[in-house]
Amino acid sequence: MRTHVYLLAIALALAGCSSPGPSSTPSAPTAAGSGPASAPTEGAPLLVPSSEPTQTPPRETMRIDSCIVGEWKLTDASAYFVTAAETPDTQIEYLYSTGQVIYAFGPGGVFLLEADNFTQEATLKFRSGGVSVDVPLSMFLDGIALADYTVDGERVIFTKTSTSSLLFQVTVWGETTDLNLFGETSGEPVAFLYECVGSDRLLLTPPIKDYEVFPLQLQRLR
Repeated sequence: MRTHVYLLAIALALAGCSSPGPSSTPSAPTAAGSGPASAPTEGAPLLVPSSEPTQTPPRETMRIDSCIVGEWKLTDASAYFVTAAETPDTQIEYLYSTGQVIYAFGPGGVFLLEADNFTQEATLKFRSGGVSVDVPLSMFLDGIALADYTVDGERVIFTKTSTSSLLFQVTVWGETTDLNLFGETSGEPVAFLYECVGSDRLLLTPPIKDYEVFPLQLQRLR
């Protein structure tokens, strides 16, 4: 039973359920955040009564970095998968991935993720009672997720997240757990670190282990 709970905790770590954003200046293999995301005040009005016509906020107010705008294909998630799941007592042997994931950052601050039967397979290695144990570990992602996003320093902050059309599952030792891509509470702000490498590569680091994981690697499509 203790082993089962331990393995489930690893599965939850892969989902990014540890924290919606940084609590201090983090260190990471690629980039460091600049501070915590400001959470919206609960119950705050969405519209302020005014006699003036409603206007679209200017681009500067929305804080969109032009380098992140576009469509991106996830090309390598292996290093992230391994560093997110590993613990001091376990090792991850990465096997392979299939399917694809597209990230689309619109110029108006709307984010779309589209996954097409994306699967990652690995073997979790640890010792239990002096015996070496190999456990199959897999992650499955399929469907569409939506969110609003803004940029603050080296962080991209997702809000108003919607994952009702996205299936995200982690299977450990044959037992499957449904998870939320943006963490336990959908809709709360979630901050990723990001880095544009030239004009055609994007690195995204989810808020796992205080950002002490390798980033997801994406290639620009358009």
